[in-house]
Amino acid sequence: MVESAGVMSLLHPGDRAVVVFLRPHQFLATPRTTTVFDVTEEALLVGIFSNGMKTIRVEEPGERFYMGVLGGRRSIMRATLRPGHIYYVKVFLEQVHPLRPESEREAIRRYWHESVLVAPGPLGEKWLEENRDSVDKHRAKARARWPLLTPAQQHRFDLRAELGVEEPIR
Repeated sequence: MVESAGVMSLLHPGDRAVVVFLRPHQFLATPRTTTVFDVTEEALLVGIFSNGMKTIRVEEPGERFYMGVLGGRRSIMRATLRPGHIYYVKVFLEQVHPLRPESEREAIRRYWHESVLVAPGPLGEKWLEENRDSVDKHRAKARARWPLLTPAQQHRFDLRAELGVEEPIR
């Protein structure tokens, strides 16, 4: 991951949606990195997160799936994105969890301020291509698992459209 600039232009999605992935500093006992992928169609690298990192993705509205991977474990999160809205996701261990602005606004602010903005660099893309077979196996297992989750589990890992906000939380 490399440091990135130009935050404010990314936080005004227009007719697209914005997803902010945050890995807070609170996980000091977890120095390992979490790799996050967009697995909607094929595996695309969102980022490799250590403590205190964030990345911003500008996405087409609609349904997307994101997968977190750490040490062979994986999780999956469904996202239903509305145009013009900003969504927040907490990255920890192998998990990607929706943050709920109505109840977690202060946590979102804290995570935002204690993290540095990064973006995948050429080494991350090279790593993905070198490990494509393994990532694709994780993707297939994660996507197959989503319909088997209980309604309560799906709710926990569902970034619903109404969780988006129109103004950035900073």
